[in-house]
Amino acid sequence: MNANVRLMSLSGLLFLLLIFFSSAGCRLPKSEVLPEVLAGRIELTNYQFQNRPVPLSGEWRLRWNELGDPSQTLEGATMVPVPSHWMDYKSRLPVTISGEAVFEADVVLPAAFAPLAVRIPSMDTAFVLYWNGVEIARNANIYKQEADVFPLYYAPLVRSVPATPGVNRVTLHMVNSIYPRPGFRDAIQLGQESELKLAQERSLFFDVFLSGSLFLIALYHFGLFVLRPKDPSTFYFSCFALVISVRLAVTGEAFLFRLAPITWKISTFLEYLTFYMAASPLILFIRRLYPDEGVRWIDRIAVLTPVPFVLIVLFLPMQVYSQSLMAFQLYTLVAAGYFFYVLIRATLHHRETARSFLAGSTIFLAAYLNDALYAMRLIDSVFLAPFGLFIFFFAQAFLLSKRFATAFQTAETLTRELDEKVKERTQDLQAERDRSDGLLKNILPEEVASELKTQGSVRPMFYPSVSVIFIDFVDFTHFSESMNPGDLVSELDHCFRAFDEIMERSGIEKLKTIGDSYMAVSGVPVAQPDHAIRCCEAALEIKAWMDNYMSRKEREGRRIWSYRIGIHSGPVTAGVIGSKKFAFDIWGDTVNVASRMESHAAPGTINVSEATYQLVRDRLHCESRGFVDVKGKGQMMMYRLVQRRAD
Repeated sequence: MNANVRLMSLSGLLFLLLIFFSSAGCRLPKSEVLPEVLAGRIELTNYQFQNRPVPLSGEWRLRWNELGDPSQTLEGATMVPVPSHWMDYKSRLPVTISGEAVFEADVVLPAAFAPLAVRIPSMDTAFVLYWNGVEIARNANIYKQEADVFPLYYAPLVRSVPATPGVNRVTLHMVNSIYPRPGFRDAIQLGQESELKLAQERSLFFDVFLSGSLFLIALYHFGLFVLRPKDPSTFYFSCFALVISVRLAVTGEAFLFRLAPITWKISTFLEYLTFYMAASPLILFIRRLYPDEGVRWIDRIAVLTPVPFVLIVLFLPMQVYSQSLMAFQLYTLVAAGYFFYVLIRATLHHRETARSFLAGSTIFLAAYLNDALYAMRLIDSVFLAPFGLFIFFFAQAFLLSKRFATAFQTAETLTRELDEKVKERTQDLQAERDRSDGLLKNILPEEVASELKTQGSVRPMFYPSVSVIFIDFVDFTHFSESMNPGDLVSELDHCFRAFDEIMERSGIEKLKTIGDSYMAVSGVPVAQPDHAIRCCEAALEIKAWMDNYMSRKEREGRRIWSYRIGIHSGPVTAGVIGSKKFAFDIWGDTVNVASRMESHAAPGTINVSEATYQLVRDRLHCESRGFVDVKGKGQMMMYRLVQRRAD
């Protein structure tokens, strides 16, 4: 509760200071009071013009609805304040919006002075200006007999004057037919010609520079929106910058008149249209930056309120849409107050860039309100919106730079974290891949596994000569019934691990185990000319290991099963079967014969076929067992592998 009260108090105080700043007209303390036109006469005999143009404001003589000869003294005139529009003179004269008026004042100059000139501000009323009866400037042909007379040129003018020492007469003929606030828009300034032209060039340069800069900013942010349409804040800011850029071109020095053949009607139309169109994109921009700080229904009203004003300007004549200015300026005051509340709230909540946005907005809105009140002639000031706008966009540049810097730092942090995560994931994936490859290699031969990974399948191969070995345990069933499951599996694993190591050293491919049976092949998947010798030497090594193992177990008082080994050599076909569980296997009569060799071996011996014996007899010593009757094969010659030959 206290926070809300403090927020409302701070918002109200800031808004009151803003209104006071605007209503004060941004006047600075003056060290010297400038001379004024008093009773139609201004004394400048002792005035120093260096760097100090004097506004010809004060009491001018006015004659209504009779232009007359500018070289003649104005008769029957009424004193009126200048600058102001002549509808303020209703209490003194029977003035109407449509009509003619002659303003006159005497300027008393010293005996010596530098060349002088006058700066004529932008006029919404058609005029012709005379100095001592000599025409020096006009913005329309006001003497032709036409129903509607309006300015053809709107930009400020600097014109030299045929000034003489003593009394000089300034006469201004004005004619209005359609503009609702006719008369002086600003005071005419008198000063040294060189200084006035230099000041105009500086002002023109600033307006062109600021308008062009805003136009480029608008294009830049529109490009950002095209590249990243998910963030419409850049689009809103682009629209706002574009509208203000156009407004600067038709106000102030109105440099657009120097670049394009536009008329006063078009200029006035653009002036009103840009004033009404600037509010909505700015509101949407603020709303997008700080969506949680405002009230949704108020935001919608604030955005939609300018729409009917824009439609009035687009589809109704100037006499109508110019009357809507007062209402829209009231809306501007209310909207400014509300969104100052939003910005203060965002600042107190420490929203990103809210502080710089609030500072820039304070200066800009102060200048904006100053221009609104000045256009209504409620204050005596100058147009400050360009200066406020420059500061505002400078603050926005800081805001956007900070946002981009924050976004860039966030992107760098995320990129760094992502790189680290990618490295971690890559390492994890590599570890999983290595683990998967290891598992695959445990199932399949390395060459077969590589082919399966790269090709997605394995082409079956025929091998004309390989050696197949079977190892089986004797009385395994009897021993398994007397052993607990843990010991049984442990003993089998211990034996098969030893067989695996021997096979790997010998270059023999283990195929599978079925119960207590162990099967391997030499010469697959890589053909080897000495496959039979490798297989037999591995069998001898397994025999030696099993004999030693059985002796050790017997010494421990724990008898273990014996073994039989059978080997046969011949052709086989090899390949991979299965889709979810791959299995590398061999097929052919050679496999059946090798199994018969194992089953016909005596316990603790190695039984080899005639085909294997013929391949190893020069290297290994074998004892003939003669012909043995083999089921399904008839009589087959068998040999008992004993040892390596000594020679």
